[in-house]
Amino acid sequence: MQENSLLDKLEILGIDSASSRFEKWDAEKINENKISLYSISRDSIALCIDARPFNNNLFIPLGIASNKTGKYKLVCTGFVIANDLEAYLNDKLLNRYQKILQDSSYTFEISTDSTTAGEKRFEITGPPPPPRQEDPIIATITPSPVHNQLGIRYSFREPLVYQISIHSIDGTLLLNKTFAASKNGFASIEVPHLKAGSYVAVIKAGKNYLLKQFIKL
Repeated sequence: MQENSLLDKLEILGIDSASSRFEKWDAEKINENKISLYSISRDSIALCIDARPFNNNLFIPLGIASNKTGKYKLVCTGFVIANDLEAYLNDKLLNRYQKILQDSSYTFEISTDSTTAGEKRFEITGPPPPPRQEDPIIATITPSPVHNQLGIRYSFREPLVYQISIHSIDGTLLLNKTFAASKNGFASIEVPHLKAGSYVAVIKAGKNYLLKQFIKL
């Protein structure tokens, strides 16, 4: 849509016995409009009616062709999806996901830059992947100060075998413990034998490590 005028229409049907290739339920797109919205079958055919199964591996590439620049809007005028599945519009140009719901809309702009249209900008997918953790190790110490038990809540980018070692302020190794592979969780170490004072906990996972200072009462 542009300025609330319907410019083109795409119909996507969820049929369990269908496939992502062009077949009897599909209708090929004939580009006669100034702007054209279509899906793309697995065998690279532009479609105006696209029947395919809806499942957890939902992936529908979309194409937009236009000879006019400006702001446009994609509107979902009818949406029924079974099995509690979720569908998202992925704007790969802007790295933006929007959940598709009844009457939901997405505004975008087509410019003279060829990447703002074509067949590589939009796709319909399942839920977006979780954001990648920027830091290789994130950890917090609890409680603070520490009494008899040191607790460390941690998060890594991927499941890893990890070690937690306790050092005195001058660097002397006092304790070292290895834990099974994990991506995030909570680790505890008994430290009643440590004298009151300041210490450093070193969390090592893979090639990375993080130092956290704590006080023992």
